[in-house]
Amino acid sequence: MFIHYMKVLAIKPQVYTLLEEYRIGNLNSEDVKENDQLASENDPYLMEPKRNPGLVVNKAKPFNAETPLEVLDKHFYTPNEWFYIRSHLPTPDVTAEEYELECTFEDGKDEKVFSLSDLKTKFQKVEMASTIQCGGNRRAEMNEVKPIKGLMWKGGAIGNAKWGGVRLSDILKDYNLDGIKHVWFEGYDEGSDGEPYGASIPIGKAISGDVLLAYEMNDEDLPRDHGYPIRVVATGIVGARNVKWLRRIILRHMFYQSILTDNVFVILKMIREHLHMVFE
Repeated sequence: MFIHYMKVLAIKPQVYTLLEEYRIGNLNSEDVKENDQLASENDPYLMEPKRNPGLVVNKAKPFNAETPLEVLDKHFYTPNEWFYIRSHLPTPDVTAEEYELECTFEDGKDEKVFSLSDLKTKFQKVEMASTIQCGGNRRAEMNEVKPIKGLMWKGGAIGNAKWGGVRLSDILKDYNLDGIKHVWFEGYDEGSDGEPYGASIPIGKAISGDVLLAYEMNDEDLPRDHGYPIRVVATGIVGARNVKWLRRIILRHMFYQSILTDNVFVILKMIREHLHMVFE
């Protein structure tokens, strides 16, 4: 309907004449400029880092770009400046001095706080090679078969790097993990509602020894786009769960506890009991 009216306005200028009697004033061009300037100053993407112009950009805000395939072919370890970038929210700018990593149970008990220096000096450094891939990689090809939603990644949302950091299992070894099912990660990146990006992995994976809290990428400090100062590197798990700019680790008894989830489990239990009575 709105588009229809816009077409009418475009085709029939006389409509403006009919609307003239309802005019209450005109916008001052200087006010428009000032408003535009304020909008620019409040843009959460105003302080984004500089990026390699050779990356294939799929979206500017938040920034998402993939590695050209010819670059992937040339390097076993994808150079940092060519590594694909997957962002869900504005890119945080966290300094080493202000960085803190919280680790706690879901009820807030036994909270520990680590600085970047703590992670580098109090735990054994481990290096490992791991490939990270976006779950939507090659979605553009799938879209040719059947229309699907999401960023139209081609084949470059994947990269391999040598990561350096500390094992998550070393961080968790002093916790009583009885009954813990999932380890939830939250990043410093937040939306306009203040909610951070987050994802989880099963506890078995978390204590396996092959999940890293990385502070180095290809023998250099993590680039800001890739999670500086600390990111999760969980081998063999989709990139979305390799949370960047890691701020908080929460040990949970369920994947996600909420009133809705609890109600779902109650309903499923009732259905199971009902079926048991029916077929008994």
